Amino acid sequence: MSLRAYRYDGKSSRRSEVELAFGDDTLRVHGIDVDIVYPRAAFNLQPRVGNAVRVLDFTDGSRCEIFDVAAIDALQLEASSTRRIHRFENKLHYALIALLLSIAVLWAIVQYGVPAAARVAAFAMPVETEHMLGENLLEALDKLVFQPSTLSFERQQQLREQFTRVALRAERAGAIHFEFRNGKSIGANAFALPSGTIVFTDGLVAAAQHDEELIAVAAHEVGHVAQRHSLRHVLQDSITALVLITATGDIGSVSSFAAALPTILLQMKYSREFETEADDYAFNDLETAGIPTQRFADLMERLEKQTADKMSAPAFLSSHPATAERVKRFK
Repeated sequence: MSLRAYRYDGKSSRRSEVELAFGDDTLRVHGIDVDIVYPRAAFNLQPRVGNAVRVLDFTDGSRCEIFDVAAIDALQLEASSTRRIHRFENKLHYALIALLLSIAVLWAIVQYGVPAAARVAAFAMPVETEHMLGENLLEALDKLVFQPSTLSFERQQQLREQFTRVALRAERAGAIHFEFRNGKSIGANAFALPSGTIVFTDGLVAAAQHDEELIAVAAHEVGHVAQRHSLRHVLQDSITALVLITATGDIGSVSSFAAALPTILLQMKYSREFETEADDYAFNDLETAGIPTQRFADLMERLEKQTADKMSAPAFLSSHPATAERVKRFK
């Protein structure tokens, strides 16, 4: 069988019209400036996509575009499995089933596979790497968001000593330390960095009516550190982004995600699982220390009242969702 095609030599964008003569195990490409006989192993027919032009790729880098789709199909140059796939693709119900299966698999990977992989990676990561990541993030946040704390040195030391007693009861006591910052744009907030650094804003200190309320928050944040929630969250977001980039081919998103990492960490909302684990840790720690668990509920309710008064959620509540069940439990 002979077919007409357009040939590209793989060295320039120029195309030339050629005739393809198919033998039993050979293919002759004949034109004005080319006459080559290829063995069967030297060329490959790309999979069919609808009624689009069929493409033959050659091992020497050249390619041929064939517009007579029906004629090239009749030669059955593709593997039987490829032909079956094309038949499935042409049936709407098979295509819908494949789409639904793809979505289900992607959802399962993101929902279950990614958190499991992030947990393993977080606990396997060297402490030095984790510490370096946290330091770099704090430096970035100091440049973008924070100002030096307005709390006196004595007040910072007083709180740091009380918080340190909470940290000493944690498994990673040596990695945990506390910082204070003036975060006007984020208001009353406290969060843990991957390195084990826990940052309290002046707004949160001002919102507390008793130091034990701040100790309760410190216990909650130490719970996040003990379970490596910050690092797991960052890893989950990174792995999820990579999964979606792989699925969509959007490579440009990698650099965008890396640049946005400090903001993501500042605004991230822990999952319900993470919050429950941190609450469990804080609840047990407060009972061990003989501090009323009511203290945590008091502060959350006070911040919630600020929400009603100002019609905007305080940063601590927006990044640590306070539910009626949590308040009831600590009461």
